Amino acid sequence: MWAAPRFVLGRLLVGADPLPAGALTYAPWLVASVDVRTAPRGIGARLAWDNVPLAGPSLGYVVATHGESADARRPGAVLTYYEPLCGDGPAELAAQRQRLLAGDLSTWSDHVVAALAAMHPGIASEISGIAVTRWGHAMIRPVPGLLFGESLARARAPLGRLRPCAADVAGLPLFEEAFIRVAAPPWPPSPTSAAAPPTPSPTSSQRDVAVRPLFLKDMSSRTAGRCAARHRARRSRIGAHYT
Repeated sequence: MWAAPRFVLGRLLVGADPLPAGALTYAPWLVASVDVRTAPRGIGARLAWDNVPLAGPSLGYVVATHGESADARRPGAVLTYYEPLCGDGPAELAAQRQRLLAGDLSTWSDHVVAALAAMHPGIASEISGIAVTRWGHAMIRPVPGLLFGESLARARAPLGRLRPCAADVAGLPLFEEAFIRVAAPPWPPSPTSAAAPPTPSPTSSQRDVAVRPLFLKDMSSRTAGRCAARHRARRSRIGAHYT
């Protein structure tokens, strides 16, 4: 299974990738993990896991420590900030990558603090540390014509025994889609493939693996941590339900 970005595949299987170079495009992203001594408060409601500003170029932040149990929870929180650096074409995307790489830790830390302060005035004094990651080709871009076009169909097609998966075959910059594409059967099915023979009912030891794709598909809008936690908590009940 190939879960790495598609543009890396051509460097390993030289001349064997039927997908033309540049058929899939990627946006640069700025990502920062921000340690705060005190978790920000929600406005009119409790602080959410995913917090998106009404204005501005960023996607806001998620509370990365939301999955910690109440007993093990440390003071404060870790906020993971996301901002795609968008462009309308190859030239603009290249310029955004240069901008991303040209900025040093101090420049981008100040940028992140300013963005968070616009959402939570006064948060700068609560920040104890920032770790910045610059992703030049972070996630696929669902440009017009991609989702139902020939390029994505080729990206999903197996290459011999190699099966592409993850977000690149979904066409959307969502890790939930990446989980589904790994767990679910190949999509779309090949029109020339023969019907699969009937399979025997799974044993109790196999049933947990058999229902996991259904579970992940049903829970695609949840976080990975919640998927795993709910799967463990409801394991026997889900297994019985899908028997």
